Parts: sequence; C-alpha cells; structure tokens
Amino acid sequence: YLTFLDWVYACGYVIAIGSFVLFVWGTNECHRNHEHSKEDVLHRINRADVIFQVAAIAGTLVAAALAWLA
Repeated sequence: YLTFLDWVYACGYVIAIGSFVLFVWGTNECHRNHEHSKEDVLHRINRADVIFQVAAIAGTLVAAALAWLA
C-alpha cells in the first residue's frame, strides 16, 4: 500500500514532468513564432505557467489530503 510520502513523491514526480513539458512547449513556441508576435506568445506562455503553478499547488494539497485521510 502507498504511504503518505509515496503520494507526495508521486505528485512531485508528476509536477516535475509537467514542468519539463511546459518548458519544452514554451521554448518551442518562442522559436517557432516571428518577432512581431513575440509579445502574444510570451503572454500565452505566462498564462499557461500561472495556470500550471496553481494546479500544481492545488494538486499537491489534494493529494496530501487524500493520502492523510486514506
């Protein structure tokens, strides 16, 4: 069975993989778009980054709560 720390570590691994995917996506978006649309691309990347950060914190809290109560 999974312990509390197993749940927290699993959540951390998922967040680390998600961060890597987000970084690769953002880098590709910057390199694929032309100079005149860089501001729109940076806005889209920053919005995705904020959404990911909030989801990562919420996911960690949910995983910790479920692991604690299970």
